[in-house]
Amino acid sequence: MYAYLSFAAEQPRSIEAEMDAMIESDLSGTEWYRTYLNNNAENDRQARVMYETIQLFINCFIAITTAIAVANVFNTLANSIILRRREFAMLKSIGMGNRAFWRMIALECASYALRGLIIGLVLGAGVTFMVFQAMSLSFAGLDFEMPLGWVLGAIGLVVGVLALSTLYALRKSSAGSIVQTLREDAV
Repeated sequence: MYAYLSFAAEQPRSIEAEMDAMIESDLSGTEWYRTYLNNNAENDRQARVMYETIQLFINCFIAITTAIAVANVFNTLANSIILRRREFAMLKSIGMGNRAFWRMIALECASYALRGLIIGLVLGAGVTFMVFQAMSLSFAGLDFEMPLGWVLGAIGLVVGVLALSTLYALRKSSAGSIVQTLREDAV
């Protein structure tokens, strides 16, 4: 015969040791062939530690990926604006004012942000729904829910990175005179 014993207690390790001793002394040599003791508190603790470990790795992966993406966007946008200094100097030399120039650059960066956000959010929603579908096969009672906090955080991060990289590039590119910039050889 088999016996499966489960318990949960305030001091599970000491109770488990006592129950193991009882099983060894009282149930050995009887009609019980095997006795299994299940410590629910210890199992819950192990599951919680596993969950926290996985959550830590996921958060580290997200942080590293975000840092790489932010550096890539910042570098690409800043270099794009800095390398077009001659073009911008030409626009200023034919009468484009600073306000119109900044508005042009802001609209250009806004179009980058909008295109990137639309593509990213659509792909992200699709992947989130596929993960939900995969998990709903294993766990009953799950409801699909978009993580709005993460979506708003992503939108804020994109807008912030684009604004900072644009300001940085504009400050770097407007550091010289229009005549000096037009005399420079094209790279």
